[in-house]
Amino acid sequence: MVVTGLMSNACIQATSKSALEKGYKVTLIEDGHDSIIKPMRGVFNKILHKKGANLISCTEFVSDK
Repeated sequence: MVVTGLMSNACIQATSKSALEKGYKVTLIEDGHDSIIKPMRGVFNKILHKKGANLISCTEFVSDK
């Protein structure tokens, strides 16, 4: 499952955490979401990575296809 979206602290976290809890492999596009407080995107990326999400950039994702 590939996750991207708007709000790092809302839909991104909820979707990623739920998918990981259900056993899905989650790939989070680390620069494919944002937060009102800009540095928080990196904080949420680290949190979700520790929970098991694979982080890749948009460029890496597109070049893999």
